[in-house]
Amino acid sequence: MELLDAAMESGVGVAFEPDDEGWDISYVLPIDWPAHLEYELGAGPLASAYDLATAAAAAVRPLRKMGERIDRYLASKDS
Repeated sequence: MELLDAAMESGVGVAFEPDDEGWDISYVLPIDWPAHLEYELGAGPLASAYDLATAAAAAVRPLRKMGERIDRYLASKDS
């Protein structure tokens, strides 16, 4: 739930992808966001682990850091 809360706060989506060795969690940016429009950067990795709970816990911090960088970027574009 902490990961989903962080995603809601930042406005960044998360994708949970199972594979043969565990779980990958990626971020997914809205298509109209500046990073997606300017850099064609719509998704990327956050964390991987053998079980979903560990992967989700590991993804929280990078997602929050990404949210902080997005906030700073958007604030600088408004200035």
